[in-house]
Amino acid sequence: MTIKAIQAQLKKEKLSAAFFFNLDSIGGIDTDLLYLSGYDGPGAMIVTPKKHYLLVPKMELERARVTHKTSTYAWEKKRLLESIKGYNQKFAIRPQTVGINFNAVSLALNKALKKEFKGIRWKHFATAKSREVKSASEINTIKEACALADTILQSAIRRFSSFRTESEAAAFLECEARKLGHKLSFSPIVASGKHASMAHYAPQNMPIQKGFCIIDFGIRYKGYCSDMTRTIYVGKPTRKEIETYNSILKIQEGAVKMCTPCTTCQDVYQFVAAELGVQAKYFTHGLGHGVGIGLHELPNLVPNNKEKLKENSIVTVEPGIYIPGKWGIRIEDDVLVRGKPIILNRTTRKLITV
Repeated sequence: MTIKAIQAQLKKEKLSAAFFFNLDSIGGIDTDLLYLSGYDGPGAMIVTPKKHYLLVPKMELERARVTHKTSTYAWEKKRLLESIKGYNQKFAIRPQTVGINFNAVSLALNKALKKEFKGIRWKHFATAKSREVKSASEINTIKEACALADTILQSAIRRFSSFRTESEAAAFLECEARKLGHKLSFSPIVASGKHASMAHYAPQNMPIQKGFCIIDFGIRYKGYCSDMTRTIYVGKPTRKEIETYNSILKIQEGAVKMCTPCTTCQDVYQFVAAELGVQAKYFTHGLGHGVGIGLHELPNLVPNNKEKLKENSIVTVEPGIYIPGKWGIRIEDDVLVRGKPIILNRTTRKLITV
């Protein structure tokens, strides 16, 4: 979505402006602000049907202008909200009904806005829904994020037997990303042995256990995320363990094939639940989510979501089962929704033993 598209949306919703903020955690990322400006630091963007500007701390001005070259200004001694009022006056912006992403502002900021901008009517406004369908450029960027993740994960698997602990394996993933000049999309998961029964386990400084080992991580490239999971096996799996893994793989492949335009999110989820049968009780999370500027975007592949998948959206497909205190298996890929869905990750999904 471009600034012009936001401006058109403002006209449609009869809003005189929209305010976007990234303030509450220095170094954090507000996906709306990042999406519109390409800038990932602290700041605020004001958009009206005809004008827009970005306000950042003085120390961030040069960096912000790298990605948002025009209409970018610094606030200095004045408080940010006072600066916004000043720039609004300078640009003859007199907002009456303003859109704001209530999910991205703190209660304190929300209270301060109402105090500083008396008489304004506030309405929830966000770019999340508009970001569902990706442009050709966005798709190519996410493909590159996936390719980088593949390269790093394959390197980690090749030397996995040299890692002494889960945290050492996780550190390798992050270090390799940094060497290539990139960040991870999120803190990586390396869950070995019985730890794999916890879907979102945090790797510990503990010896890697024999058995299934879930590795879940992704790369952020030019602001866009990838998200992938592979389950490998440490040691020698039994025939039953191989059969169990292959059954999850087959279900994942079936779910990927369903990721076509006009298929509902709940239909894809329910296919997986039905295929799991009695093991569905060990499938403890949604099947997947959109991925893009944000790690977790729309749509969500969950039960009771009747929304239809849209062509050129990108979703994760990640079925898994987790037997408490024993083991877990999850296989996850980023999938481009098309008439013939495209898996963007290239790392093999066959069970690898190390």
